[in-house]
Amino acid sequence: MIFILIGALWLGHCRGSTSADSSILFGVALAPEAGNSVTTSDIGSGMTVAYPRTYEEDGSPENPYEGLSLSCGENIRAFAAAVPHGSATDVEGLLTWALSNVSSWGSVNDYSLISRNSIDVSIPTEVASIELVMGSSQNSTGLRNGMMEYFANTTGASTTIDGLASAAPGETVSDTFRVVVQASRTDTGSVILAAMTPKSLFSASEGCMNAFVDGTNVGLAGQTLLPVNDNFASAAAAKADFIIALDNSGSMSNEIYGAAQAALDFFNRMQSLNLDFQIGVITTDTHRIRPGGFTTDVSTFQKDLLGGWTTGEGGWGTSKGSGPAYWMSASGDETSIDNASDTDGTMLKGSGAESGVYWSEQALLPGGTIESGSFLRPGAQKSVIIITDESDAYSKLDGSGSNDDAPQFSYSDNVFLDQGITVYGLVPLNDSTGLQGDCSGSNYASGTPNWSGLSATQSYEVNIRNLALATEGSVSSICADSSYAAFFNQIADSVAAKSNPYFLSATPISSSLKVTMNGVELERTGEPAAGQTGYLYNAGENKIVLTGTLPPTGTSLVVRYSYFN
Repeated sequence: MIFILIGALWLGHCRGSTSADSSILFGVALAPEAGNSVTTSDIGSGMTVAYPRTYEEDGSPENPYEGLSLSCGENIRAFAAAVPHGSATDVEGLLTWALSNVSSWGSVNDYSLISRNSIDVSIPTEVASIELVMGSSQNSTGLRNGMMEYFANTTGASTTIDGLASAAPGETVSDTFRVVVQASRTDTGSVILAAMTPKSLFSASEGCMNAFVDGTNVGLAGQTLLPVNDNFASAAAAKADFIIALDNSGSMSNEIYGAAQAALDFFNRMQSLNLDFQIGVITTDTHRIRPGGFTTDVSTFQKDLLGGWTTGEGGWGTSKGSGPAYWMSASGDETSIDNASDTDGTMLKGSGAESGVYWSEQALLPGGTIESGSFLRPGAQKSVIIITDESDAYSKLDGSGSNDDAPQFSYSDNVFLDQGITVYGLVPLNDSTGLQGDCSGSNYASGTPNWSGLSATQSYEVNIRNLALATEGSVSSICADSSYAAFFNQIADSVAAKSNPYFLSATPISSSLKVTMNGVELERTGEPAAGQTGYLYNAGENKIVLTGTLPPTGTSLVVRYSYFN
């Protein structure tokens, strides 16, 4: 018994690459109790899917369909489908194939890519979150069935599938939906999973959706499920410091307004996740901090984004440091921003040579405004969010001498990696691939140029997506401002997970997760009832995050789950 206990403690110690060490009580429990029960089903391609008992099969789709058709409650619909293995050579290509089908589907009026991430599980897996505006109002069942017939079947092409489920009475009808798409691929098979719900219901539905399509619920056919219990003592609120590097050129008027509109959701999400946070804003033409400094007040943050500060309070920084410029309208509405733009298309003294990377770096290096002002707090999770609609002009600003020389920025040796800062980007992305490119979403009819106006020089830009991935961050498309709030919420989720200590000792089948606090089971939700505590699971970090009311420090938490063995 002593030997086993020591081994369990040693395992908890070895896995503790974060601050989780101090809050793990016993590492892995010696006699694990079962988590929530799940249903497993082989779906072809040599793979099996696990899903929670909150889901049920709702149809009997026939060939050429191989897989599952599922419902969770009244308005969440899902599927897990075997698709042609030859549609892609790896999982990145498989997800790109699926997203390309969705974005080019004639039933879709507008497509917005919110995020795309690789999940560290045994089967190569990627997950994307998207927003769809359909050509006509419909319910989740109609959307799900349409996707199955359009491409998510064994032909990989548009076909008729018999045995599809009919809509349930009372389903909500909408033209805008949130959809999560998962691709998993082995050497012998490929599967696509998806879950969807009307956008207006997503906040209340995300727990049930993520329990199916967060990347953890696919295993190899024949694998067994093993139980695990992880024990924690609850920690105090985690600290998070954010730097926003905002493109303040004239082409950004719609996007800045959209970001400011999303700010309230962002702040509310961080408060729900119990983050002790502060946010400061710089622009892509200076490392000066906006007049609001590092703030916790949403109104101050919105003014830092939009303008509206008086001459006495300060104003927009300039590329040459020649003095403040500021918006005359205190309201900072979209029209006043457009009217304040110079005739050359840039905002008041905003520079056309935008580089969120360069000016963030300058602010963080010794002597920079953020470093010299000691704004960043010890022990805080630190993040930079770059918001721009154009290429990053780092090589224009770093003294290398010309527009088209090789950039001097290093993705493997830079201030962000040195200081443990995660980079996120709201940037132009190719809709179908999720890779950095030109906007083709709702704000643009054609691609956006970089600082020189020559698309050929984009090969010399700093690729913000590559920088984000190198720092364990992510990017989203700036091309459709309706999805900004969704991405900001995902940033909040990611930062909360990174800064919290509840790292799980194995990768769970997340649908099996059962979290108890002092013996009482918690609801998996980002919006628990007033005075209640809930939780969310972040597959990218393999951690849980407590939501709602934070319990007293030291409260007993037990996380029970199963994993594919």
